Amino acid sequence: MWSAWTSQTRTSRFETALARGYDGQGGNLAECRDVNTAENSTGPGCQLNGKYPGEKVVDIATRLCSDKDNSLAAHLCPAVALNADFFDHINYGHGPEGLTVKNGERFDGWRVSDCDTQFPPTLDENGRCYGNDVNRSSLTIFAPQPFGDGRGPIKELDDPASYIDRYYNAVGGLPLLVSDGAPVNIDSQCAEEGGGCPDTWVDRARTTVGRTADDKLIVVVVREPPGVTLKELADIMVQYGAVEAMNLDGGGSSQLWYREGSDLKGASRVAGSRGVADAILIFREDIPRHDAFLSFQDEYPIVEPGQRVEYKFELRNTGFLAWDARLPYALMHSGGDDLGLPTWHPIPASALIWTDITWTLRFVAPATHGAYQSRWQMVYRDNVSGAIESIGPEIGFILTVLPEDRSPNFADIIRQMIDQAQQEAEQRLMSS
Repeated sequence: MWSAWTSQTRTSRFETALARGYDGQGGNLAECRDVNTAENSTGPGCQLNGKYPGEKVVDIATRLCSDKDNSLAAHLCPAVALNADFFDHINYGHGPEGLTVKNGERFDGWRVSDCDTQFPPTLDENGRCYGNDVNRSSLTIFAPQPFGDGRGPIKELDDPASYIDRYYNAVGGLPLLVSDGAPVNIDSQCAEEGGGCPDTWVDRARTTVGRTADDKLIVVVVREPPGVTLKELADIMVQYGAVEAMNLDGGGSSQLWYREGSDLKGASRVAGSRGVADAILIFREDIPRHDAFLSFQDEYPIVEPGQRVEYKFELRNTGFLAWDARLPYALMHSGGDDLGLPTWHPIPASALIWTDITWTLRFVAPATHGAYQSRWQMVYRDNVSGAIESIGPEIGFILTVLPEDRSPNFADIIRQMIDQAQQEAEQRLMSS
């Protein structure tokens, strides 16, 4: 009757995916970056053969798995994909109807004149309009926190900074089905979200997502026949332990695709009859969400008192989350001498998975000769709890400040001693 899938949010990566089309400037076929066609948007628009594009979920999912020779193919291929928001499935005149955000970039809303009304829209005195983005339920995937209902105050929705954290990925739906572990009153909830709930009391194919108390994601897709009503769908989600759940597009749009083992082609568990405007991709990760290894480090510096020093090392992102420079990734002083440097350095640039980021420490050597040890750790600071998460190894180095009254070969002797100590440390590490 239905297919269900659950996942821990901390071992999964979530992403919004839109159908592919052409923007108003033509160009190459690419994933849409707008929820309307060019003629109905002040943004880039998106269309294919004069209509808003639609793709079946299996096609959206497997286009990411096409590079079989790439060692990262399995990593880049989603484990599960399902249809998402409502759209104009009759005429394909517009795309997703609710809040639509992909990796921090929002594609709907007043900035592109998407007001869920006529075009050109009616704007308020501030030149803004609001519609389904405010009224309807939406699934939001925090970056990189667990997910939740995306309905928030207008002030928060208007803040671009929200889309690098609170609304990093988001898809709309209608209506909320479960709240605080209990089914909602469907008729009242539909009215609260602006009406228009789909075939509320009719047995239809359905797609829904929910969250358990221990932050597991539940995905349920119901076939038709027999189909279920929205009330029955809410009851199913409560049976699976959902404390919060929302309805997504259903009927011919209901689709669930999954991948098992090394077969990147996957299989459609529920194959709907139509192309959809957007989908939710779920990547099941067997590696930590945050990890790194040291790919390069300068030699330990041996300098004169008061000399300017530039020390570099590189960390490679080996986790499943990109390091977004808009988020609180940083290099933190973790021990030893801080050498007069700030103890917190925001990440200088973004780094996708399996790419390097270069950290550069610039400082003036102490005026007193001696050996100065300094240790640093790349971290992520949780925006909600403030907790610090370490990423990769602690990076340490020793700064040697030479004495003024030294023998001519003193610096060479120090370098040999440092090199020998590093080699011995590497051998101990390899044998452990």
